Amino acid sequence: MQRGTRPSVETNDMEGHMNSISPLLSSVFQGGNAATARLSETFDRKAAAISAGSNWRDSIVDLAKLIGMNGDLASRRRLATELEFFGDFNDTAMMNIFLHNRIILTIVENHAVDIASKLDQLVGDRAAELDWRDSVVDLMTLFGLHNSVASREQLATKLGYTGELGTSGTMNMWLHERLIILIVDRGGTLPDELAPKSQRTPKQRVESLCRTLKTKDTLVPALVAIWERRKSGKPFRNDFENRLYGIFNSLSTEEQEGLGRAFDGFTAFRRNGQGECLFSNHLADAVRDEPPENNDFAAALLGQGLALSIRQDFLHAAGKPGPGQVRPWRKGSSTFEGGAGPEGPWPWLTSLSFGPPDTPYWFGNLQSVRPVPPASAHAWAEHQFEKVCSFTPLPTGGFDQHCVRKVLNSPPPSGGMQLPPSLECEGGVHYTMPRNECLRIPARQAGNTIWLRGFNFIATHVNVHFQSMEVPARRGFIEDCLVFGDNKTPVRNEQGKAIVDMRVKDDVAVQLPMRFQSPDGTESPFPPGLYEIWISVGELPSNRLVLRIEPDENTQFDLECEGGRCIKETPGLGDDEVSWTAFVGHLVPNHENTGRTRAKTVKVQIDREPWKDIDDDGDNNGEVHSPTKFFPTDADLAGGGPAGFLAGGVRVISIVGFEVDSAVAAEKQIHGFSDAFTKVLTELANSSISSLEGDTDGVNFLGVVEKFVETAAGGPGVVGAASLLATGHYMMAAMAAAIVASAASLWAVWAPADLIALDIFALNARECWDRTDADKPLPPDMARQFRNEFDDTDVLVTVLERQLPKTPQSESIGPVAIWKHEVQYRTQHDGDEFSNYLLRFKLTRRVIV
Repeated sequence: MQRGTRPSVETNDMEGHMNSISPLLSSVFQGGNAATARLSETFDRKAAAISAGSNWRDSIVDLAKLIGMNGDLASRRRLATELEFFGDFNDTAMMNIFLHNRIILTIVENHAVDIASKLDQLVGDRAAELDWRDSVVDLMTLFGLHNSVASREQLATKLGYTGELGTSGTMNMWLHERLIILIVDRGGTLPDELAPKSQRTPKQRVESLCRTLKTKDTLVPALVAIWERRKSGKPFRNDFENRLYGIFNSLSTEEQEGLGRAFDGFTAFRRNGQGECLFSNHLADAVRDEPPENNDFAAALLGQGLALSIRQDFLHAAGKPGPGQVRPWRKGSSTFEGGAGPEGPWPWLTSLSFGPPDTPYWFGNLQSVRPVPPASAHAWAEHQFEKVCSFTPLPTGGFDQHCVRKVLNSPPPSGGMQLPPSLECEGGVHYTMPRNECLRIPARQAGNTIWLRGFNFIATHVNVHFQSMEVPARRGFIEDCLVFGDNKTPVRNEQGKAIVDMRVKDDVAVQLPMRFQSPDGTESPFPPGLYEIWISVGELPSNRLVLRIEPDENTQFDLECEGGRCIKETPGLGDDEVSWTAFVGHLVPNHENTGRTRAKTVKVQIDREPWKDIDDDGDNNGEVHSPTKFFPTDADLAGGGPAGFLAGGVRVISIVGFEVDSAVAAEKQIHGFSDAFTKVLTELANSSISSLEGDTDGVNFLGVVEKFVETAAGGPGVVGAASLLATGHYMMAAMAAAIVASAASLWAVWAPADLIALDIFALNARECWDRTDADKPLPPDMARQFRNEFDDTDVLVTVLERQLPKTPQSESIGPVAIWKHEVQYRTQHDGDEFSNYLLRFKLTRRVIV
């Protein structure tokens, strides 16, 4: 820049330089703090009185007019000379911004003295030499803003700067002056929308996770101990430790560096005794003294994963197995008021469901459902009625769907032969409504999991019985099913009467058998059909519900994340980079009673590139297109077979999302750690659990499960743990949840990132079939939370699932549709919304020839 000629003027300090306009400013701002918190208000009022088009924030001419100063070019050059402007006098834009800046600073020094004092105090507190009066870099540093060129360009653009970006003094002076005005107007602070992103300390992040997870992580400290041993050059001590060494050695150099930084951060954090609520050194201390055992790692992984997943399902049991409370009542012919029979702790089933127990998508009958007083009748939901649907293809694609409740002896929607007269619906008298409408009989494939809910499950375990309605000789039972008793709902109400209605939530999860043993001892696949199902507590049987068992279909399903949207980014200024990671577990129950099972977990990374610099008001309103398939290929699955589901298989998808402030965190460090640690945890899960399948080390899966439950339930002797974990849902949920919980825990300690999503959900073949069946109605919208079970205000992540209309998939394979739904993740910190993101999923069906 060429420097212009200026007159020689004797100068002392800034106060002396501004003597020519100080009286003018005093006439506008009277008093030492007259401008504090109302600088803009004062000038805006004067500007409105002088001229509607006055723009004092950007025009030195308009600003000069407001304070009564001549704003012509000659006067401006004289004032610039007086103030020691060292730029080019022919560059009027730079000179004007310089003058504008100096006038605003003079106002601060003389008429907002408390603000100047406050900023000086902040400088003293920083113990650093920061010149906020003359340097925009120092001013931004003082308020915790990133001061790089890119950050200054972003902030200047946000505030309305239209000049040349980059390292020019013009942009810096403009930004400096504009920030000073905002700070004065706010009484010495930045506006909320410009405040830096909240960088919670590791201690704060850990305490937040402690309240949400309510379980201690043993895997991270143990893995750090093994890592340090390998790093120091010590040889492995047994085959399992050799496998762990191999997992670490398989990482790339970048991944090992990222993982090493994370482990170093964890060690430094724990060195001061922090994180006792989130981490346990029990396993780490053991592996330092003795070689690590496969069983110990498997039990730890399943234990902490199961503790997290079941806590969300069994809030009324505080996530702990145990008997329900004794609720004496009179069971008789009157459904709602009780009968004249003897009072006793009679067990009762109120509902049956296919998802976690608190799902609204449950089924019962006229006898089982007991309304909550003062109601005398239950208001049945639409999904609880049997439906008959007809579909008409639309020229624009899709279907025009028309569904009606099934009524006895009514013609089908499309006409046709009239059915013979019938007095009852298919499930019997308890499934027949007064107007001859039929209650729906839920359907499930053999080998899948169901949830039974009721009251007076007053033992640590119950037996579940089933009997065919078509062939009564086909009957059997599943013994030692683990109970999660409701210890939250009171036994009696204020009038002293026992609470025996839908408020009580004693729960049991049951995996339906895949094989049926006939009286002569021969086994065959479980026959499809209608079955009555009930429980027994000791010698006391419950009432019965009806379940339809359906055969497996020769189909394959593909689940894909199409993309998503940023609805609300975390508060504050700065670039955002979102990282989504999913863990997809596939479990195949065995067909024999050997206590072995097959399981596999794979990591799925949603494409990060489209989620870079995402925000809620950016291009396309925050929409992101990042198609990612969640169901692995054949080669990734345990036992081979189709990539959809093997017989009785279940898929559990566990998702964790983080928002990284890319201006703070080096991308290679964050993603290097993420890729490496999740790879280590996934391989550890697959290695330790898969070893329980065979007889290599004489390991029995059921023994490991029982070992966990002894710890989780507070002592030995808990029967039925194996049957719970042997259900596909909880086995895979435990594996997936353990990986996510450990990853989130280490992120909280080390990584400069905020948790924006946490989710665990399961799909089985029957659910996928129904969701892609054009003749079946959509499931209801769902909501689930990861929170403290006894404090409704302490919510970390709220998950909202919304169903989208089905679309036709292919006419060649029948009435098959594509099912889409959106999952919204809202996070809260201390009761306030922190972020809000959405992912969009698509499920398609393929026929295997």
